[in-house]
Amino acid sequence: MNFEVKIDKDEVWILGAAGVDMHAYQELWWQIFFKKVKLPATVTCPYFLADEPVEVRLTVLAEKLFGIEVAEVAIGKKIQAEVLRHTANKRPRAMAEAEHKALYARITKILKPDGVTPKDVEANKVTLSRRAQTELMALCEQTHFAYRHTLYWQFTQGQIPKADRLFVARWLLERFALEKSPGVREDIDTVFLNHGDLIVRELADEVVRLIQEPRLGASRSGMIYLLGKLKHPRAAELIAAVMDEDRLTWMALRSLGELKAKQFEPQVRKYLRDPDAEIRQEAKRALKKMGCVVAKSPPPVHLVKNRKLLPKGLAEWSTNLDFEELEPVLKTLAGCVDKGFGAQEAAEVLGVAEETRPEQTRALRFPITANGHKGELWLVIFMDDIDAPDLGIHADAELIKQFEAKVVLEG
Repeated sequence: MNFEVKIDKDEVWILGAAGVDMHAYQELWWQIFFKKVKLPATVTCPYFLADEPVEVRLTVLAEKLFGIEVAEVAIGKKIQAEVLRHTANKRPRAMAEAEHKALYARITKILKPDGVTPKDVEANKVTLSRRAQTELMALCEQTHFAYRHTLYWQFTQGQIPKADRLFVARWLLERFALEKSPGVREDIDTVFLNHGDLIVRELADEVVRLIQEPRLGASRSGMIYLLGKLKHPRAAELIAAVMDEDRLTWMALRSLGELKAKQFEPQVRKYLRDPDAEIRQEAKRALKKMGCVVAKSPPPVHLVKNRKLLPKGLAEWSTNLDFEELEPVLKTLAGCVDKGFGAQEAAEVLGVAEETRPEQTRALRFPITANGHKGELWLVIFMDDIDAPDLGIHADAELIKQFEAKVVLEG
């Protein structure tokens, strides 16, 4: 079945509510945004509400216009109906807002007998009674999956009495196994991340079963985290067994490091050569926690303590990057410099970036020769997020112009 739909905004949420996993589309969107691909552009996304895997071909035909192709006609009709349900109104999310408001009213009614409100829960001031827990659980099962995050959020922000922790934790794992939406399973992971006291040993076998369930895909990342915290005797072995699977590697490396599972050093060490810089970084951290020898980055001899020393009059190029994008950018920059900034210096910058804390800024100064002229090259790194450094390159205008041209060509 093929059809076209116009979605003015919130296409990720709307198509997600129709059962389409939009992870691959979000990656494509960034490529479109940075003009790395031209329209029309197509990506394959899984439909997660079917019992068996179903592929949805999603084509961005133009801004706000999408083509959808599904081999199974019945599933195509379901996707189309759900999208039209959300886009029929002139305000794209008007219906969603109304449905969320109605759900919020039902949550308010459940909490009222205890003399509290959802705002009290949001403020982390509420200990959920067993009655409230049970009624919220029942409401969760009656609610469209796209809105269930609001219900799981009550458990994330609300406090759980000690006597009820096993009861709530067991229900959450049961829901994890039942939920078909990867995003909703992540909402359940968030409850455990915020309530370490729900990670109870009695549930270890159930967590093991979920990790060994391939149909749950990348959602098992949260279960890897739980198993590592549970200190299950086979935790390291079970985690290492799924480490090579799509989008499980980072959490597996992190957990093996926390467990100090040195017996898996060879499996971890191979990720030091992974094309993803974030994976390489986590592999290095894991090996250090295991007590293994890790090759050190070049010493940060070009670090400048006072970045206010940056000379005036230099041209600037700056952008926000994922760690995996930083190395290619530095390699391109090195190709524009005759002397003073090569592979060794690029490795030094990467090492500094890996050690930079969130919200910290660090600057490096390199005496260089470029285009036959001596000068200074300054790199300023601001760690906006643990995995997303902002990079500023400051140099002679001619070098910046040459670098920008190469970035465009290589992009």
